[in-house]
Amino acid sequence: MTAAAVAIAQATLYGLVLVAQRRMAFGPLALGPVLLYLAATAGLFSGYAWAVRRSRSATLAGRERRVLLAAPALVWLALALAPPSLSMDVLSYLAHGRQLAGGLNPYTTATSEVDATPYGRQLRTWGWLPVHGPTPYGPLWTRAEVWAFGTPSDHSMRGGDIATQVRRVKVPVALAGLLAAFLIWHTLGQLAPAHQLAGTVLYLWNPLVAMELAAEGHNDAAMLVLTLFGLLLFVRGHPARGSAAVTAAALVKLNALVVAPPLAGYVLRQRGVVWVRAALGVLILGWLGWLAYGNLWAGSATFAGLRLHAAASVTPSTGGVLYWFLTRTHAAGPSAQAVSLVLTAALTAATLVLSVRVTDVRTAVVACGQLALTVVVLASSYWPWYLVLPIGLLALAPYWRLSVPFVMVFSVAGRLVAPIDRLRLNGLTDWPTEVVVTTVVGLWLPAAVALALIVRQWRLTAPPTGYRSASARLRKLMLPMAPPGTPAERMSSRR
Repeated sequence: MTAAAVAIAQATLYGLVLVAQRRMAFGPLALGPVLLYLAATAGLFSGYAWAVRRSRSATLAGRERRVLLAAPALVWLALALAPPSLSMDVLSYLAHGRQLAGGLNPYTTATSEVDATPYGRQLRTWGWLPVHGPTPYGPLWTRAEVWAFGTPSDHSMRGGDIATQVRRVKVPVALAGLLAAFLIWHTLGQLAPAHQLAGTVLYLWNPLVAMELAAEGHNDAAMLVLTLFGLLLFVRGHPARGSAAVTAAALVKLNALVVAPPLAGYVLRQRGVVWVRAALGVLILGWLGWLAYGNLWAGSATFAGLRLHAAASVTPSTGGVLYWFLTRTHAAGPSAQAVSLVLTAALTAATLVLSVRVTDVRTAVVACGQLALTVVVLASSYWPWYLVLPIGLLALAPYWRLSVPFVMVFSVAGRLVAPIDRLRLNGLTDWPTEVVVTTVVGLWLPAAVALALIVRQWRLTAPPTGYRSASARLRKLMLPMAPPGTPAERMSSRR
């Protein structure tokens, strides 16, 4: 089987997935679209697995390499032209832009209030629902939302040009996602040249990433590309500039800060002047970020959307299911406190364990991917596009023995649960059932598989003879394999 044949098959399957998604989202509830979605998704992941395996082949021809890189990029651009179907986030971005055009502050005004305007009623015809509170996004993205909405006019305020506005969001998002692939390629060219193609294919061919970024238009692409740019600067030996880039990513979406603890662990192992410069870069860009809010700054009220997003509630996630379970027998307040305490303790422990084991830039990159995935599993809310950041980070570390299987199992699970919310809106199930099913299938089952893989790797190592031996085994398991033997890779591993 050639790469060109697989690429054509993948493009066809993406088209079938789009058809199935729109029928599930906007058509009457039926079994046919669900079966079509499952069959096409299975085909996509089969082609994805083939491409990842083929990218590691030592006999790969130059023409086949070009197909592996170019074909998915063309698919992404085609997906960017299709309207979103399973997620309404793009429409909420436009609602934020409408708020600003109307003189309202999206950080202090609920997004749902746009529903009272002609523009909000027009958004509803595209599948938007007025359920969101104040925006949780940073000022860099909020300014982009204003640009996507366009110049305020009677025509735009009524919503007559929503199709153009949607493309103003989706096309740049898809281009940012492709730029992220470019950064993965260049970072691995310095970090681990032998894995350069494999890591890029692991990200670029991923069906979950392609659908959530190019097809659905989530702003995680902007956050990811800035985070990857920061990591590239770290790999090149510029931690101060890298810290500034990561801070900029957090000004798009706060999730980017998940990479800060491992990178701090790496910086603190360097000379004192390095971490001082890195801290200075963060402070300077933080100040510039505050300036980016401009007239939108409302003191602590600016973060009302973030606080609402992080609060314990019955929502798909580990925290959401635990909260729902506790509230069946206990009061809401103590239940929220208990869930917050347990998850905070677990995340703090994971952050410390992964960060203190960082020894060089290679292990720092691996720790970033591991911690990002841990945060998704333990966070207070979960949607499939939250996996974009850990997938992009793990694609930077294909030399870690568990990167590929972790990306595979969580991506498959994420695509399986992606249509559930729209199916619920069509009457298939209720909200608590969706919360439990999404969490179990999307998070807990792949987490169980990941844990089984970790245990298997543990057993493959030599039996421990004491505490020091067990600690060495754990370090060998959770950190990358030994640096490859090429001089360039040996040099990059010492940075």
